[in-house]
Amino acid sequence: MSKFRAQTLETATVAHMYGLTDPRTDELRYVGFTINSLEDRLRGHLGDARKDKEKKKKRHVISWITQLLRFGSKPEIFLIETVPFEEWKESEIFWVAYFKSLGCRLTNLTQGGDGVVGWTEEMKRRVSKAHLGVKRSVRTKEKQSQLKKQFYEEGGRPWNVGIAPSACTKEKIRIANLGKTYSDEVNLTKGSGWRGKKRGTMSEEQRNKVSQAKKGKKLRMTQEQIQVRNAKAWATRRANGTDKHTEATKLKISLTKRSK
Repeated sequence: MSKFRAQTLETATVAHMYGLTDPRTDELRYVGFTINSLEDRLRGHLGDARKDKEKKKKRHVISWITQLLRFGSKPEIFLIETVPFEEWKESEIFWVAYFKSLGCRLTNLTQGGDGVVGWTEEMKRRVSKAHLGVKRSVRTKEKQSQLKKQFYEEGGRPWNVGIAPSACTKEKIRIANLGKTYSDEVNLTKGSGWRGKKRGTMSEEQRNKVSQAKKGKKLRMTQEQIQVRNAKAWATRRANGTDKHTEATKLKISLTKRSK
């Protein structure tokens, strides 16, 4: 007998977060929620893959399950956690984001919590507006903290470590930062953490690691090329009349000298 009681959306008090794995590789491929038993939910996925051709065109998870069925296999389902029904959206969004951060190739087409297959500009605007000012619950914060600690203790690394941004990404960042200015207060506090402090020196072991990592790598620019580039940049600034320090910069330099 299943340990989950049958519920409807009107009577549901809890929601069960579940995962679907590929039995051939044990790889997690989908994260979802159900208010009924895991067995019933798995039967629903299998039924969608066998019968609903329209969903097969739209949903990646259905295509994946269909592929498994062709090979005489089917996904395996497991329970991730059970949460109060009113928290299912927040929980699903968290678990989808968490497993994606670990590198899982999920077939979820959205961030979770909505059941929506595609995103229109209007939907993005409405979701963004709905999330403005929304704070995570204490329970979610604690769960994220515990999982992150466990992830790093087991040797995990952030998903973007070692990944250089593409030329397109760099250009987007450049355009986004064009024309940005900071107040004098912000400019003064940006370097306050290091003001008056001496930078620590690397240990012998750290120096060896840095040396080994740089061996065989070619510098993008030689020292001479860097000097020429800087000279051209200053010549351009002088020609444009932008080579003078702002009042905020002058004040920051003054405070730095006083603290020494």
